[in-house]
Order: sequence, then structure tokens, then C-alpha cells
Amino acid sequence: MLLPVARELIQFAVGVGHHVFPAIDPNKIPLARRAKTGALHRRFATVSGQTKERVSAVLKGLKAQTTSLKSQLDEIDKELEVLKLKDIEATEKYRPYFRAKRDLELLQKMRDALKMRIINEKIEGSLPRL
Repeated sequence: MLLPVARELIQFAVGVGHHVFPAIDPNKIPLARRAKTGALHRRFATVSGQTKERVSAVLKGLKAQTTSLKSQLDEIDKELEVLKLKDIEATEKYRPYFRAKRDLELLQKMRDALKMRIINEKIEGSLPRL
């Protein structure tokens, strides 16, 4: 869908415009037609300028938003590095505890297995041999 201004410009260019027919002397174009053409050109220039201003403002806003998000990302990256270092330190600090816990669990499993074997041998020893 064409804007009314663009439609008028196209109709003018196709009709009598000196852009299409350079042999036509602009002085021979009726005064009313020249006034309308000038108004259309001014309106086109206004709309074009407004569009450029809006695009410029949108780009400025996007750049500001990008800068803000980049700084937030940098802060999050710094926090992540600090937390990684803390995690490494905690791992080193508690490693002996978890090693001792694993060894204790292994010894408890071995103790339970030995108890079961002792109980099993007592039961088998108390049974009469046939």
C-alpha cells in the first residue's frame, strides 16, 4: 500500500514530471501544477526527515540497551568466576571429609558382610550333619 504522498509523486512523475520528460520546460508547466509539485517535494522531504529521525532514535535506543545488557553480562561473568573459585576451594577443603566418609561406608559394608557370614556359619554349624 503506497502512502498518499508517494502515490501523488508517482502520478505526477508519470503524468507531466520533468524527471520523466526532460524536454519539457518547467517554465511551461502551469503555475498551479508547479505549486503542487513544490508542496509534494516539501512534504516528501518532511516525511523523509521524520523517518530518518525516528530510525536514528530507535538505533540510539538499541545501542543503549545493548550497552546495558553487555554490562549486565560482564557482571554475571565476574560473579560466575568468583563462584567457580569458591567451588574449587570448597572441593579442596572438604575432599578429606568425603574420602573418609567413603572409606567408612566401605568398611561398614565389609563389616555387615562379615557379620552375615558369621551368622551363616553359626547357623550351619548348629545344624546336624546328615
